Amino acid sequence: MKEIKPFSEDISTGSDYSEKNLSPNISHTNFSTPKSSYQILKENKIPLTEEERKIVMDRKAVWHHGPHGEETPAVWKSKNSAGEIVYITNTHRAYQTGKTLESTINKYHKFIKGTA
Repeated sequence: MKEIKPFSEDISTGSDYSEKNLSPNISHTNFSTPKSSYQILKENKIPLTEEERKIVMDRKAVWHHGPHGEETPAVWKSKNSAGEIVYITNTHRAYQTGKTLESTINKYHKFIKGTA
């Protein structure tokens, strides 16, 4: 009958692994992925004007994320990769963009708010 060895005896150690040079020398920079459109928008974020902020707040496109649950705008502004101004509303699950503040506020009320 064949002798049964514990599983650990058949496993090579880390030193054996490196001695055999089985570990390829991989640089993770070779595998960089292109930035998503959302990542570009986050990096190019610009503040809403006072007028834009007032419109967002008056239309109740808000989250209650401020200190003591105070309202904060649920719409923000950025420049896309083409340099155009874009308005964005998002949660951790989804985001929507619009070319106008009004269209983005509508997207917040019709879709984004429901994903929170």
